[in-house]
Amino acid sequence: HSLHFSKDGDLWMAIYQKGVYVNVVNAPRFNYVGYRSNRFNSIGNKCVTSLVQTHDGNIWVSTDNGGIYGIHPDGSSIASYPCNGNIPHSPLGLFEDSRHRVWFGSYGNGYGQIDLSTGKCSYFPIKGVATGNTNVYAFCEDKRGKVWAATMGNGILYFDENAHEMVIGSNKEYLKWSCAMYYDKASDCLFVGTYGSLEMINLSSPNPFNSVKHLVSCSAVHGISAYGKHGIVISADNGLYTYNIGT
Repeated sequence: HSLHFSKDGDLWMAIYQKGVYVNVVNAPRFNYVGYRSNRFNSIGNKCVTSLVQTHDGNIWVSTDNGGIYGIHPDGSSIASYPCNGNIPHSPLGLFEDSRHRVWFGSYGNGYGQIDLSTGKCSYFPIKGVATGNTNVYAFCEDKRGKVWAATMGNGILYFDENAHEMVIGSNKEYLKWSCAMYYDKASDCLFVGTYGSLEMINLSSPNPFNSVKHLVSCSAVHGISAYGKHGIVISADNGLYTYNIGT
């Protein structure tokens, strides 16, 4: 459900109903972190939906019906915040922007920001969409500081900082059911994973959503992450793909 290359070059993988696995750079195998691991039991649920490394180097993990957990890069525990009415039961798409705000999506409960020091969540609306029962799966930020979101059912959104709400950028049929996204600064492009493909949106274009480029047909895309200097890695139902942005 989520891929992340850490600042040390380690590959972290959030695998639904399996937990978190880490491939340490130059190591021959994956290491398992929490749930009921031999070394640390720092994640209280094996149904992991997303993970993010924040600016301080720590890893935060969201789980299905198990809350949000913070762990050090060595796997030891920082904090845990259970689903208590404030944190959604199925948090998704943890993401930290350049202002160090941590965003979360959810299955059925909208989106917002979480204060990782307290676990308190703040929720925001989507313009023109009834609150509640909205599925926000992923976030990214472009070089202008604009935060984007991928949703299942409402297309691609962007956050209006003045109005403090998400606005629909496009809900065209091929983008309406989106579950992963990644922004590449060099090309100024959004890469969006849907339930059947990988699409590219050039934000430098005068009308970005009128010239969406279809890249790959595949089964449901769950995660997109940087890979090397000019590539991305895509996790889908039928395996992992790599794509060279430069070529």
